Amino acid sequence: MTGAGEVMVERSQDRLDPAWVLTAVVAARDAWVAEATAVLQTDPRVAGMVLVGSLARGDSDAFSDVDLIVAVDPPIPQMLLTDPFAALGLPGVALYRRPKPRNAPAGGGYLAVAVELAGLPVLFDVYLWPATTAAVPAGGRVLTERTRLPRTGLGLLDLLATCPPEDASGSDPDDPATLLLLVQLAAKYHARGDRRRRAAICHQLHISDITDASELRRLLDTRLAAMRPPPGRALAAVRRLLDLVSVLLKEVLVSTSPDVKDRTPEQARQELVDQLTARGWITQPAVAAAFAAVPRHLFAPEGTSIEAAYADDTVVTRRGPDGKTTSSISAPWLQAYMIEAAALSPGSRVLEIGSGGYNAALLAEVVGPAGTVVTVDIDAQVVANARTGLARAGYPQVQVICGDGEHGYADGGSYDAVIVTVETSDVPPAWIGQLTADGVLVIPLRMRGHTRCLTLRPDGDHLVATAAVQCGFVSMQGHGRDPVRRIPLRGEDAVLVLDDTTTQVDGDALRAALDTPGVLQWSPVTAALDDGSAFESVHLWLASQPRPYGILTVDREKTAGLLDPQDRFFCPTLLTGDSFAYLILRRQNAETLQFGGHGYGPAADTLVAELIDLLTVWDEQHRVSSGPRITLHPTGSRVPDSGGLRLLVPRRHTTTAITWSGRAR
Repeated sequence: MTGAGEVMVERSQDRLDPAWVLTAVVAARDAWVAEATAVLQTDPRVAGMVLVGSLARGDSDAFSDVDLIVAVDPPIPQMLLTDPFAALGLPGVALYRRPKPRNAPAGGGYLAVAVELAGLPVLFDVYLWPATTAAVPAGGRVLTERTRLPRTGLGLLDLLATCPPEDASGSDPDDPATLLLLVQLAAKYHARGDRRRRAAICHQLHISDITDASELRRLLDTRLAAMRPPPGRALAAVRRLLDLVSVLLKEVLVSTSPDVKDRTPEQARQELVDQLTARGWITQPAVAAAFAAVPRHLFAPEGTSIEAAYADDTVVTRRGPDGKTTSSISAPWLQAYMIEAAALSPGSRVLEIGSGGYNAALLAEVVGPAGTVVTVDIDAQVVANARTGLARAGYPQVQVICGDGEHGYADGGSYDAVIVTVETSDVPPAWIGQLTADGVLVIPLRMRGHTRCLTLRPDGDHLVATAAVQCGFVSMQGHGRDPVRRIPLRGEDAVLVLDDTTTQVDGDALRAALDTPGVLQWSPVTAALDDGSAFESVHLWLASQPRPYGILTVDREKTAGLLDPQDRFFCPTLLTGDSFAYLILRRQNAETLQFGGHGYGPAADTLVAELIDLLTVWDEQHRVSSGPRITLHPTGSRVPDSGGLRLLVPRRHTTTAITWSGRAR
């Protein structure tokens, strides 16, 4: 590119003029479109190019993407399908590329690519379309056409639906390009003040939300540390975008401040409190005071930066011989949620199962000097680290016990709350027996592979959940250890996880099923981009069906073209002995996602149809409800009839009943 495309954004806050930069970006983007049009006008392979989206409609801003349909004579060469940006000779510096075959029309391709314009990354969505099926969608603007393309009243996504993709694969969410893309999108929506879309992107980043652009920079730096590094120019451009947004919104430019390394732990703690309060995770003054007081960095491993120690993310403190996490400091938002759910007050007595030290210190602050905090862990090294951290931080009153958390700690008497900070599939009698009559049990309970942090209260001979939120923790060890069964479908690249004894499958038959043609069907059920609760609800609804069920987890990059589940870690999957169908997702329009099913095996047609049917029932009857009623009953006791769809999950000590009101299909 020449002209405006060569202008670079200065990173110094006092030289960063947002109005000037945004004007330069718009000029560079317009120049790019003109230059690209000139290039493709002379390409004999190209039948036409159409600008769609906000730029075509005339309601764009400086943060708008460039959406293009490029019609090409079929058959389209593989090099064009692989990288249409490079193969077509489109102008500019491509910072990163993210293919998504699911977004492509049949016989065509799709690529999201960030191009550096005026020093900032600008997103381009390139739809490579066979000229035989290409058309100008409603609102589209023809930039060039060798022969007249048909006009249609359909929007882009509706037009895509008439040419469904042949490849249902996606790209790996842990890929640096995807991380840069999501951070860039979150920054865009943050700059616009579009909280709904920003929250939806943050959900994809596995964080609750952001309140300023500096949080995105910290997240970017933390996540990239565990990945292969992206091109330096791409990273620099995305960082410049974050700086621009900070200045535009008059935020503190933490990322480029000369004294960022000198930020004190006290300042970092207060920023964390402000973030958690703004997001609604902290609502109680006592909890805010605790987070402002406890030095989290003293419980983190040596060498952990202040930025990482006070990020709203987990901090791994211990790994097993296989490299998997065995102990960590939980994400602050989840710690705040659990502490508030425990309904503690000065003088309360609380037992924590699973110790890292930091959460126990928070509890000690909330219950005060008249209260009691006992924390138990089975790992002697974790206990030693917790004791050291608590002593350094000034909480010698916390009792740290090395023992099996399955048994609680009876010597401490009865407790007003038991807070469990490890994933468990069961509730042992000790936890219930050591509660006061009106005590609270806060526990991450795994139910058919899905973990929910439940707030449980005694009700006669059983426990009733009064609140639930999706979460993740390291698994319990000792007598309470209850690992899931893992069925490799493509080695460790695709694994089926089973979490109940009633589901039995033929692993060889399922592996063979992947060598047969798949069955794909889209449902009429949709969800807004920012409706994270819909995904939590539909996952639990599908898991609640009294039928064989599992969780599919995949490495998207290594299973591209074969498997692309809605959630690569915890995807609901319906099963028979030799077949399976799992939940999938695609973008329907700018604000909406569409659910569907994809299956393999002799019974794939039936399973996919059943999955679509269950999605429809959920949409009609349960998506706007408060969710299922979850109760835990002593194993062997009679669980009263509920009148609705109910799943019983039997474990050694308790049976979990998940009950949905209304009729079932």
